Amino acid sequence: MVSEVVAARLADGTPSLFFALKNGHADAVAAFMEGLKDLDLSRQQIAEIVAAKIPSGTPGLFFAMRDGHAAAVAAFMKGLAPLCLGIQQIADIAAARNCNGTPGLRSALTLGHAAVVTAFVDGLQGLELSARQLADIAAAKGASGHNSLYRAYKNGHADAAKAFSDGLTRLQQHGLITATQMARIVASAERLEPAPHPAAMMEASRHVLRKEPPRQRQQWHAASHSSPAFLALCGVALFAGIVRQLLDVGPQFEPVMDGPTPVAFHLPTNIIDAVAPEEVPWQPAVLNVSWGQCPADEDFGPDPAAALDASTEVLPDDGQKLPSALSSMAGPSGFAPNPQQIADLMAGKGFDGKPGLFASMMNGQAGEVTAFIEGLKSLGLSLQQRADVVEARNEQGTPILYFALVSGGADAVAAFMAGLKGLGPNPQQIAAVVAAKDAGGAPALCLALYQGQTAAVTAFMTGLKGLGLHPQQMADIVAARDSEGVAGVYLALQQGYPAVVTAFMEGLRGLGLSAAQIADIV
Repeated sequence: MVSEVVAARLADGTPSLFFALKNGHADAVAAFMEGLKDLDLSRQQIAEIVAAKIPSGTPGLFFAMRDGHAAAVAAFMKGLAPLCLGIQQIADIAAARNCNGTPGLRSALTLGHAAVVTAFVDGLQGLELSARQLADIAAAKGASGHNSLYRAYKNGHADAAKAFSDGLTRLQQHGLITATQMARIVASAERLEPAPHPAAMMEASRHVLRKEPPRQRQQWHAASHSSPAFLALCGVALFAGIVRQLLDVGPQFEPVMDGPTPVAFHLPTNIIDAVAPEEVPWQPAVLNVSWGQCPADEDFGPDPAAALDASTEVLPDDGQKLPSALSSMAGPSGFAPNPQQIADLMAGKGFDGKPGLFASMMNGQAGEVTAFIEGLKSLGLSLQQRADVVEARNEQGTPILYFALVSGGADAVAAFMAGLKGLGPNPQQIAAVVAAKDAGGAPALCLALYQGQTAAVTAFMTGLKGLGLHPQQMADIVAARDSEGVAGVYLALQQGYPAVVTAFMEGLRGLGLSAAQIADIV
């Protein structure tokens, strides 16, 4: 379940980390990569998450390199090393080939992003790859066979070419690639091959003349000038030469783009509209609350917590104890209100349709929130009635926890979540309360992540522990997907909020989620 949150893919399959890389949010990338270390995921799950490929198969690192986001590239490369992935997995991720096979380094050199080249090549040093793997990644050959340095020379990007050459030198100085490998990369950029040593040429000649296997000699003699095999070889060579000549003069079908190409992504309109809903009192005003029989000259009823005064009175007929604020409602015969009447009273909606608990939550009055929820336990309400009272939905159907999370009321959220633990509703009722979805189906956690409400998210994630929810219920809540399937952690990464990403990733631990669930989430 934690994995489901971390994967956080859109409906079209785009992962959340992709947009943090694509938009260059380096701090968010670093926070995300750091958070992966402490999640109980398999190597394959982590590899798929950090590859962050869009449906076409192009990884997020490719776009970060192509678009010149050096800081994001550096953060990604630094975060890749401690993830304990396999060597080949790391090599494939670092190569960052797009759907056409073009490496990310090639696109950066083609477009002249010198800072990206430096960040990437230096980032290769800590990946513990073999010299051959490093040389292959650094060469970054495309379909044409030319390496990445050739593209920088061809397009006149001297700074990028120098950054690349300097990076290769540092790799060679650290003993990560050999001088021969470095020479081959540089020489192939100029369409040259390093001149072989004379001794090596002589040894090769001796091998051909003296140690040639009989089978090879037979094949060579079979291909004499007069043999059909020789004529066939000439025909193949002629055809290959014509094709090569056509390819050399024809247009280059190089998949590297000339500049940043926007990637279309969908931000649901209900997310934008709900960022600052009109009903959210960002500067909370005093609310008119109808609480029992109010004197005509009073505008407001008593505070909701005061209605749950600890003093009680015993009614003579059945001995039922009621708070003193409620006993005054008993008629002349001494009959107490029934549970539904008590529930309606506790809901306490005022003239503006807002429940009595609304003001305490929005003003961050944690003590009053605690007293209110604690007092509900002794009123003889059913579990569903208790759940309905603490949900405290307004006339539009939006619960109070939604507003507290979106507006960043961390203290009130913490008090609310703590009060739920001993309230008694079953897991399904609790899950509905903490999901805190608005009338359009958007959960509160989704909007809190989108707005970067770090403290409120921390309080919420901490409060989830100990509520007795089933793992799947927990996964659905922390995935925080809106009605269109957009996950909250995706929005936080897309907006570039590293602190709230860290709070979310840390909050996933201890929720009892499986590795598969976590991988699907992140």
